[in-house]
Amino acid sequence: MLFDLYTEYLLNSGIEEKQIIRINLEEFEFVDIENHKKLYKCIESKLSKSFIYSLEKCIKKL
Repeated sequence: MLFDLYTEYLLNSGIEEKQIIRINLEEFEFVDIENHKKLYKCIESKLSKSFIYSLEKCIKKL
């Protein structure tokens, strides 16, 4: 329930649905996530290639 409330808060704050990555560690799908490296891989797999390209472009400007 808290998970859904926070998602609703983000959406009401102007964050677009496509910008939200949902990872509920209590779900069976994510049972293998035991450390930060596996969490990173999971997040990375959920990001779109265009987002990654945009992010890399922004980092290069810094």
